Amino acid sequence: MQRWIIKISEYALTDYPDKWGEWRNPVKYTTLEELGIDPKKLKFTPMPAPTKILTPPPPPDRPKPGALTIAEAKAGLALHFGVPAEAIDILIRG
Repeated sequence: MQRWIIKISEYALTDYPDKWGEWRNPVKYTTLEELGIDPKKLKFTPMPAPTKILTPPPPPDRPKPGALTIAEAKAGLALHFGVPAEAIDILIRG
């Protein structure tokens, strides 16, 4: 699964207790304008340097493809497509 990283160079401490309303979820897609916050009035501070650099784990070793049984092929395809193995039919023409 592909992952994304968001890097933030600056942040601003804010104190707008009534701007968030009754929303219980900490995420709301809106604009500063809609919230009535003027970014020019905020004091931005550089992010502190990281105390520890985390490196992503290496991808798992995958064996080179070789001969598969029908059951192994169905299991792999089911995992890839997110369906039960019983939903996969394999037809071999010889």
